Amino acid sequence: MFLKLYFYEKAGARTNTVFKLWRKLSLMANSNSVRGQGSVEYLIIIGVVLVIALIVVGLSTFFASSSQDLNQTEVDTYWATQVRPLRVMAMQGYYYGPGNGGEIALLVQNIDSKPVTLRNLIMGPDVSTVVVYSNHSTTGAAAGTPLGYGGQGYRGSPNLSIVIAPSEKVAVYLRVNDTATGGFCSDAYNAKSFRKNLTLQYDTPYFSQSYFAGIKPIQGRCSQIN
Repeated sequence: MFLKLYFYEKAGARTNTVFKLWRKLSLMANSNSVRGQGSVEYLIIIGVVLVIALIVVGLSTFFASSSQDLNQTEVDTYWATQVRPLRVMAMQGYYYGPGNGGEIALLVQNIDSKPVTLRNLIMGPDVSTVVVYSNHSTTGAAAGTPLGYGGQGYRGSPNLSIVIAPSEKVAVYLRVNDTATGGFCSDAYNAKSFRKNLTLQYDTPYFSQSYFAGIKPIQGRCSQIN
C-alpha cells in the first residue's frame, strides 16, 4: 500500500510537471515572437512532451493494476499458509446476473493431526446470516439442501457442524439466504468482486467454540455464469 501511494505521488508530480512544460511551450509557439523554423522546432518539442506524458499515464495504470494483483496474491497466500487449524486453500465468487444473486465458494482444509469441526463462518460485519451449501448452483437458482447456517446471528450458538478429517479439503458454498435473489456477488453487494472479513468458529477434540479471526479479508473476483 505504501509503495502504491508513493508511486502515485511520484507519477502525479511528474505528470503535472510534464503538462506545465507543454503548456509553456504551447504559449511560446503561439507568440508573435516565434516564426518559421522556430515554430516547427517548438511543435516537435511539444510532440515529444506529449509522448512522455502518455507514457507516464500508462505506467501509472500498469502499476495500479499490478498492485491489485499483488494484493490478491497476499490474501491468497495468507489464508492458504498462515492460518490454522483450518485454512482456505481457494476462494471464488459467482454472479448469476441481475436479480439472481450469487455465492462465494471456499475450499477449506484441516491441517491439524486431529479432526476439526467447522461450526460457523462469520462474515461481516454486515452479514447476519450465511447459508452454507455443499454444492454449487450453476444456474443461480436455489439448489441443494443447506448444511447449516452461520453468520453473526449464530455466534456462540452455532448451527453448523462439518467434520473435516486431517488433511481433508471440503468445499463450501456461501449464500445470504435460501433463495436465488440477493446474496454475495449480487447487485445488492458487488457483482464484480467480493471482499469480506472472515472469522472461523470450530471445535477440536481438546477445545470447543474456538475462533480464528483473519487479519486479512477473503476477496476475489466474481465470475458471471451465463
